[in-house]
Amino acid sequence: MVKTLVALAALLCIAAAPPNCTGCNFGAADLPGRDFRNVNYTGVDFAGANLRDADFRGANLTGVDFKRANLRGARFEGAKCTGCDLRDATLSPQMRAIFAHCVGCDAKNDDLSGFDLSGYDLTGDDFQGANLSNANLRGAAVCWHNTDDDNGRIVRREIGCIDLRDANVTGADFSGAQLCDRDRQVRTCTAVDAATLREYSHSSLTGARAP
Repeated sequence: MVKTLVALAALLCIAAAPPNCTGCNFGAADLPGRDFRNVNYTGVDFAGANLRDADFRGANLTGVDFKRANLRGARFEGAKCTGCDLRDATLSPQMRAIFAHCVGCDAKNDDLSGFDLSGYDLTGDDFQGANLSNANLRGAAVCWHNTDDDNGRIVRREIGCIDLRDANVTGADFSGAQLCDRDRQVRTCTAVDAATLREYSHSSLTGARAP
């Protein structure tokens, strides 16, 4: 009886996407073209779901699991994605909008070849093992300072960069890439040098156009 009620609840959620949800499970669901515009989702599971041509415009997504999901043709203009898991998801170049406001997102092993990510804030995103061949990252924020201060006096500043371990960056363009202060109220960015990006991204940048 309990299993039947859980299954029924899941079907109802799929039939009419709730505007607000914490912990909803859409794992492996068939949801092509579904309307998720302006939803507020936290910890929602879309792992393995078919979300081809789904509409997430204006959505607020926190800790959402898109692992292995089919996101071809999905729309994310104006969406905010914090800590979303996009590992092994099926993406398309038109989906570049998901990275416009994607903070701390996990894009391990994703095929981002040819993606135009120029000027985007990619700080904290994980691209381990991703295919970034011929991707455009010109002017993107790829490194950051984590800054601790005491009444305006900087007491510690640490550097981090996007994780490019085992990523294919052949033909990728990092010219003009930025290093930004991430934790300060007044955000400042400067050009990052190639040595810093190599060291903190854990990549030799072989075949890429370095900053």
